[in-house]
Amino acid sequence: MPKLPKYNKDGLHYDYAPIRSYNRIINFLIGARGCGKGYGFQEWCIRDFIENDNQFVYMRRFKQELNKTKRQEFFDLKLQEKYSDFKLGYNEKYGAWVIGDGTKTGDICGYPYILSSAGQTKSGKEYQKVNKCCFDEFIIDKQMYHYLPDEVGAFEEATVSIARD
Repeated sequence: MPKLPKYNKDGLHYDYAPIRSYNRIINFLIGARGCGKGYGFQEWCIRDFIENDNQFVYMRRFKQELNKTKRQEFFDLKLQEKYSDFKLGYNEKYGAWVIGDGTKTGDICGYPYILSSAGQTKSGKEYQKVNKCCFDEFIIDKQMYHYLPDEVGAFEEATVSIARD
């Protein structure tokens, strides 16, 4: 198994330790663009999978927000460099993000979740190892997208499916 790089807190990327300390099922993290919220989440996902085999869900409202290119380019380039001993990517066959150690194609570390088509989502069995979920861009600040009818209800159902225990 490759060596895990040292975790460095810095002023450029959000550190999720404080919000995780609340030990709540749902936390809302709101901040300016570019303050490292996504980077911080991705690094937490990578490290937690490598160290503890815990998985994640990355939720978006509409399918076009998570097209093939966005799935393939999910992991930040800086993180790909930092964790270059590990293969980070998206496996179309599994429909999930994977992390490998260089000796194999990778194990599932995370799942995409499209809230508008949540009724078509697989059973909660696949989420047994999921301990974190990011509903990215949940506040709409542009007019090209809209909130879903009964979005709060859809989000509640998704949360129940993902965090059954």
